[in-house]
Amino acid sequence: MARVFLDVGSNIGQTIELLLSPRFKVDKIVGFDPSPICHDILDRKFENNPRVTIVKAGLWSETCKMDLHNEGSQGASVHLDYETTCNPEPRITKCQFINASEWFRENIFVGDEVFLKINAEGSECEIVMNLLESGEYNMVKSLLIDFDVRKSPSAKHQEGELREKMKSMGIKNMNIYMGDHRNVLLQSVMR
Repeated sequence: MARVFLDVGSNIGQTIELLLSPRFKVDKIVGFDPSPICHDILDRKFENNPRVTIVKAGLWSETCKMDLHNEGSQGASVHLDYETTCNPEPRITKCQFINASEWFRENIFVGDEVFLKINAEGSECEIVMNLLESGEYNMVKSLLIDFDVRKSPSAKHQEGELREKMKSMGIKNMNIYMGDHRNVLLQSVMR
């Protein structure tokens, strides 16, 4: 049994760096990010750490290539109408995305203790719905989610749909991972 932390939307590895502290007792950290700019930074930071694996793709509901708007910034999103506040350099990059459920089936094993953090600038609901519909979400001990989908007028309805689906399924392991209390929440969930 491994204690596994999945960092979906790793950006430049801020959460991964925090999780490498001995107090978190994580056996394996897998970071996902679709941005080639972020890949270079993540590789430099973690290439020699055997506990960290960087997947050079984002998670999604299917395996495909999609436009990533404002690639390389903290506001990079697949949603053209995503309202970011980070004032990024306008850039559109075709990036790789992989089916979340397929990745889970191939890489998560019975007995693994899985912590899933998603800060994916509006893709979070699509990812979790994919895991719920396939049954792979059953492998998740705790979900830490930042509802950035609220910043995309065309997709913000997905938050309510996801919350309703989780409620109807009796799922109560979702933690809202937004704002200044993120690190405190992370420590609480990872005990």
